[in-house]
Amino acid sequence: MDITKSSGPDLLPRADPSPNLIEADPAILQALDTLDSLPRHILRWVIALATAFYRRQMWRYVRGYRFAAYGFADPEFESDDFCVLLYAFPIPGFQDEVMWLEVGDDKFPVYVRRSVEIYHASLPVHPSLGTAACWAQSSKISAPGNLGFVTAKHVLGGAQPGSPAQTTRGQGTVLDIGPDGIDAALVEPPPSVSPVLGSRLTVVPIVAPWTDVSFDGSQSGRIQTKVTSVTDTRGSLNPHVPARVFLAHHGKNGDSGALVLDSGGQGVGIYTAMIVDAAGRAEGCSQLLAQVEYVMQLTLYQ
Repeated sequence: MDITKSSGPDLLPRADPSPNLIEADPAILQALDTLDSLPRHILRWVIALATAFYRRQMWRYVRGYRFAAYGFADPEFESDDFCVLLYAFPIPGFQDEVMWLEVGDDKFPVYVRRSVEIYHASLPVHPSLGTAACWAQSSKISAPGNLGFVTAKHVLGGAQPGSPAQTTRGQGTVLDIGPDGIDAALVEPPPSVSPVLGSRLTVVPIVAPWTDVSFDGSQSGRIQTKVTSVTDTRGSLNPHVPARVFLAHHGKNGDSGALVLDSGGQGVGIYTAMIVDAAGRAEGCSQLLAQVEYVMQLTLYQ
């Protein structure tokens, strides 16, 4: 996505949505109050769109529905809009019509994206050819064997806790993996490696579209981009609804597992994949880091 062609936050209504248009976990609403005015305004509209989308149960009307995201459309492939992005399984030859979602006195388009993920593990899949995000300690495992590095779960090629995992410094061990749908894993390094922990990594609990972010993939190097959309942020970080953060730019094979940071050095996500549709539209995808921290009971370090 060419983010320079989007009008960004200027596409949103100037006023915040009224409180009756917002349903969210109280902890999420408290987190909003700690944000600067622009991301707070964007996220209030994200929550308002998500609330209206689920009140109308719009997923029932779309064949092959997978999940929805909220944020900025692709101005070249769709239109220059703040909208609902409805991801669904591809159907050859099928053309979806644009739907509309009323939120109070405003209307927002709902675009269907029939896309597939292309995970950016190495080819062939091999842990040592992926990317590590950060160090972490698990509260679920007794010390001293509870310290490892975080990466994307899919780079392990199906390895389970206790399985060996080859790294660039020798053979490590898989300590823990995220629940189904949560693309993260904790891997203990080889005995010859002594982790040097930096300061605690601050994690963003709720991510706003239009946030400036970057990640360093082992194959792509530094990629600077923006968050274009996010999945439903109204509820808790429980594993029942995987939380994704979509990026204007994507990486390459071998970049999976990279730490996505905002411009202030706070943790946003774990880079996982490129998402592409039949028209060739491509974007990056990452797993929300706050959900990984919560469901895997990790203390993260830089």
